Amino acid sequence: MITEIRLPLTVNGYQKIKEVNMENLSTTESLILGALVLLVLFWMGPGVKASLERSKNAETDWKAVLLPLGFVVLFVLFLIAMV
Repeated sequence: MITEIRLPLTVNGYQKIKEVNMENLSTTESLILGALVLLVLFWMGPGVKASLERSKNAETDWKAVLLPLGFVVLFVLFLIAMV
């Protein structure tokens, strides 16, 4: 499958920017990729389970989340107002 990316650079037409040649994965590549995904999931599983247990027992601290989030929102609004 060949994909062309075109941008309007002229008034009457388009200029071709890039052509990408994409091919499907072979069966062997698909099997290897699937095995790697399963390996990573099994490797990370115990750590995720332990993190979920720790998060259930942790005390909540919403100020630590809301304060930086509020500053980010104010900063974005400031940037929008500057334009």
